Amino acid sequence: MRTLTLVMFGVLILGTLGISLPFLEKIQRLPSCNEILFMENLDEQYNIGDRCDFTFAKLSGAKLSGVDLSGVALSHVDLSGADLSGANLAGADFSCKNIGFSRFCSDLSGANLAGADLSGVNLYAANLTGANLAGADLSDANLAGVGLTDVDLSLVDLSGVNLSLVDLSGRDLAGVDLSGVNLYAANLAGADLSRADFSDANLFAANFDGANLSGANLSGAKLSDANFDGADLTFVNLAGTDLSGIILSDANLSSANLSGAYLFKARLSQVDLSGANLSAANLTGANLAGADLTSANLSGADLSGIVLSDANLSGANLAGADLFGYQVYSKVPVTDVREQDLDKAILYGAKLSGEYLIYSKVIVSYLSGTILTGATNQPTGNIDCEGEPIDAAFTCTGKIG
Repeated sequence: MRTLTLVMFGVLILGTLGISLPFLEKIQRLPSCNEILFMENLDEQYNIGDRCDFTFAKLSGAKLSGVDLSGVALSHVDLSGADLSGANLAGADFSCKNIGFSRFCSDLSGANLAGADLSGVNLYAANLTGANLAGADLSDANLAGVGLTDVDLSLVDLSGVNLSLVDLSGRDLAGVDLSGVNLYAANLAGADLSRADFSDANLFAANFDGANLSGANLSGAKLSDANFDGADLTFVNLAGTDLSGIILSDANLSSANLSGAYLFKARLSQVDLSGANLSAANLTGANLAGADLTSANLSGADLSGIVLSDANLSGANLAGADLFGYQVYSKVPVTDVREQDLDKAILYGAKLSGEYLIYSKVIVSYLSGTILTGATNQPTGNIDCEGEPIDAAFTCTGKIG
């Protein structure tokens, strides 16, 4: 006891003289995680990311502007209404394995995250309703399943962000840059996406039912199984895009750029494609029943096996297009162009062998070089072969001058 007293007395004297000993640092009491969180000047020695776990922490309304929470575990945390402006949350983990009965995991509703560093953050299933993300760094962030109601995304750089499973239905996202964004199975029904940039984005199984995509850029986007039923796609850029299997029924694609697009077995019934550019597109097996292809450019397109019943091809350019009708077990050609309007359509060099052309209107059509070998019936109306006769195989061999 006497020895311990002398030691403590010696330590006291040394401290008074301003002399420190290395072992004293080991017996200093480290501040708690909550104390560190609210300290004005954080010291790196506290290693908040390594020491602290704020899982289930109740920090609603906390003033945490500029705080360093990089790499910290924040699962199930309540930061609703908190001020995290300018905070460093890089690599922080807000996700949770078991959401339970709650729709969301961590709660950041109404939080101020303006200018915060959220790069690489995992916000899976977090609630960001009404949060301020203006100027925040979201590069490589995971926002899958996040609640973004009342969040102004026009001031946020979302390029490369994971937004799969999010609900953005009815939102105004006109002109927003969503290039390279992962929107897998996202709900964008009824949203205003006019002039938005979706280039190289992942839109697999996304729902665009009734959305306004007028003038949007979807070049290079992944659109398999996406739903564009009734969507406004006028003047949209889909050049070279894979559109196989997507739902475009009743969509408006007038004046859209679909050159070189892959539309294998695409559902395009009743679609407005008037004035659209479909040159060199692959439409094999696509359903274009009742579609409006007035003045559309289908030159060089692969139209083999498509359904064109009741479609309007008035003024369309089919020069060099392949309309070969594959036979099915019923012995009926798949390509059905009966009763369609081919008035003034350019069919120069098109292959129509084996097709139904009964009652088709081809008055004043340009059929120079068109192959009608094996056609069910000779087309009705006055065919312009530039003075060249149609042979027994219904082949017009003349050339356009």
